[in-house]
Amino acid sequence: MFETLDVSAQAGPLAEATARLARLLPARSVHPAHAGVLLRADDDGLLLIAADGEVSARLRVPAVTHGRGEVVVSRRGLAETVAALDVPEIRLVAEGSRLAVRTPGARFALPSLGDVRPATAALPREAGRVSSAALRAAVTPVAGAASREHALPVFTGVRLRSDGDRLSLLATDRYRLASASLTWLTSLTSLTSQTSETWQTDQHSRDLTAAEPGAPGTGPGRPHGTGPGRSQAASPEGPEGTVHSEAGDNRAEGTGPGDGRISGPGGARVAGPGGVAGPEVDVLVPAAILAEATRHAGTADTVTLHAAGDLFGLAWEGGSVVIPTLGDAFPDTQLDRLFDLKPECEVEVDADALAAAVDRASRYAGTSGRMAVEAGDGVLLVRANDPLAGESEETVKASVRGDHLTRLYQARLLLDALRAFGRHRLELRIQGGIRATELRHASPEAPVDLRYLVVPLRAAPPADESGAAR
Repeated sequence: MFETLDVSAQAGPLAEATARLARLLPARSVHPAHAGVLLRADDDGLLLIAADGEVSARLRVPAVTHGRGEVVVSRRGLAETVAALDVPEIRLVAEGSRLAVRTPGARFALPSLGDVRPATAALPREAGRVSSAALRAAVTPVAGAASREHALPVFTGVRLRSDGDRLSLLATDRYRLASASLTWLTSLTSLTSQTSETWQTDQHSRDLTAAEPGAPGTGPGRPHGTGPGRSQAASPEGPEGTVHSEAGDNRAEGTGPGDGRISGPGGARVAGPGGVAGPEVDVLVPAAILAEATRHAGTADTVTLHAAGDLFGLAWEGGSVVIPTLGDAFPDTQLDRLFDLKPECEVEVDADALAAAVDRASRYAGTSGRMAVEAGDGVLLVRANDPLAGESEETVKASVRGDHLTRLYQARLLLDALRAFGRHRLELRIQGGIRATELRHASPEAPVDLRYLVVPLRAAPPADESGAAR
């Protein structure tokens, strides 16, 4: 029997958790259960549970429980109320049809949403574990390379694939492509010691991620957009080239490179008892949600990955998120082939120094955002000019091998790529023509094997004597 919810929580962690839920589940809905957050006070503190019909999230907040109970209130209303309070501690008390938010000298009351409860999905089976720091270092730049154009949902996702003790991530918006590979601990080891198909997780994770009574296993209406076709032309202010030109001959089901996987995003194959094949991850996950979940999971040391059917999940000490996968076919073969580079010029340079120079030059790139990077004797020359903004020219020390080439780039895309390598030395591998330029760590000791492709721009057509482009 539940008592009346009554807890005291530190304002900082509570504000962070409510804000995180608002970012994980940003869509407004007329359905009360999709717009609400369930607050549950138990002996372990305060648990926040929310779902929007697709994404499910559970976050635990340290709190002192004075009375056990639960109440559902507006997710947005709670987040905005807590964020506005400049106090060290907040007391939450269920008072009839209201949730009172109390501080010394103030009281705020949010209306209860009644008997509605978020229909959360249970975590799918465990696939493996990874360092949260390494996962965040991989997800942040890769998710940033995904498209925000929902007209092509396949490019709004991050492709996650496992192969033995390596986990790879890949995303592209057709103008840039980011790939990361990191070490992970597959659940194969634990599977070999089991005699049933039930994969064990620690007791805390089971308590934290158990589905609500009567909750459906999946949310309705997962996005299924058009399959990847020929890339669209860039806008006048965007880059002229795309990372790939065709993505029509997608990988056939079951034809992954020598691994026997059930291929295609939207599903994950998991081994049965005995662990002969081992658990594998082979999914396409919405990039924005994955990035947000990974940021919150950074508070823990280890993150557990879960995958089965059309669901993907992350769990860590203090929280979990279940995400529906994207069902679109991903052009794996074409994108993997792009990393078979034939560079004509290779440059080793400090990532922060080059990023700072590109950032300064971008202020002189005008509305087009075009800037040039020229490889010379022991330096990179970063240039930008615009009739209205002016001109900029700066040299950065570098080790240059091969031909001295000049390439034009979209300043924003190049800067995003460089920032992913902050505090490290990187290697630029410049190819001929407008084939993609690769950025990668110069040192093999980097915790995450990150590779980033940026497509150069075509040179502007020469102007005739009247100043008009020919």
